[in-house]
Amino acid sequence: MYIGLLYVVLAGLTWTAIGVVFSKVANKGIDSVAFITVAAFFTMIFSAPMVRWQVVFSEPVDNLLLLTILMLISGALNMLASYVMLIAMGKGHNGYTWAIGQSAMLIPFVMSIVIWRDRVSGAGIVGMALILTMVVALGASKSSGGKTDYSRIWLVLSLTVFLLYGIQQTINTIPTRWDGWSDSLNLRVPLSFAGGFLFQLVLLLCSKGKITKSSVISGFFAAILIVAGGVFIFQSIDLLGELGLLPVVYPLAISISIMGVSLYSAVFLKESFKLLQIAGLAIGFVGIVLVSI
Repeated sequence: MYIGLLYVVLAGLTWTAIGVVFSKVANKGIDSVAFITVAAFFTMIFSAPMVRWQVVFSEPVDNLLLLTILMLISGALNMLASYVMLIAMGKGHNGYTWAIGQSAMLIPFVMSIVIWRDRVSGAGIVGMALILTMVVALGASKSSGGKTDYSRIWLVLSLTVFLLYGIQQTINTIPTRWDGWSDSLNLRVPLSFAGGFLFQLVLLLCSKGKITKSSVISGFFAAILIVAGGVFIFQSIDLLGELGLLPVVYPLAISISIMGVSLYSAVFLKESFKLLQIAGLAIGFVGIVLVSI
């Protein structure tokens, strides 16, 4: 159990590091499109060995075309959400932006109830309300990290991140609804990263962005963190799932990530946290836990 919990903590800390990298890129003037394009390329390369290629090329794969389409769309939405998050961080409160984005797990939860008629407990309903309360509390901040001229734009961008990540996560759950389907060939992650890279490549060419040394270094480092975070979270799922503790994995990792980036923004970026927003974060943590029970 302790090894499984250690992997959860490592996943949360890794996601915190990703948030810090995003914050640095957003605030140091590094080309956001170039950075995400480089990160998407390396994550695609790093994740490719996960696929059981010999089986893919030797046997028919169920729903391969539909799976490919869904994952390419998912990857594109993921990269678009990341790009918008970088813009939001450049215009507003980095800690709040990250917290709102990470709270997007609420959307696939709601969609599972509305579309697939999954049952929801009383705790889940309370959790949804608490997460929404956190988003409203953070969005009510009149000063986005001291950049008051952009507070309204920052709020719109942050909510856009919330929606984009939520839609992307919902799409990721669709294959799991197919009868008798399992990702035994490990195709989803590489296909998603491939979709993200293709989208970013088109965006880079259209925006005439330039890949610089800074964007390559930061993008490469972000890719390592993204892949490492995936390894840690899947290890924790395997270990804790055997013990019936699967529901604690994502809430704990996400909570650590939100707290870590919030701490970074307060200590290193000197972003202010008012009482309403602190209470909102605390309420949100409880909501994340309740939604996963």
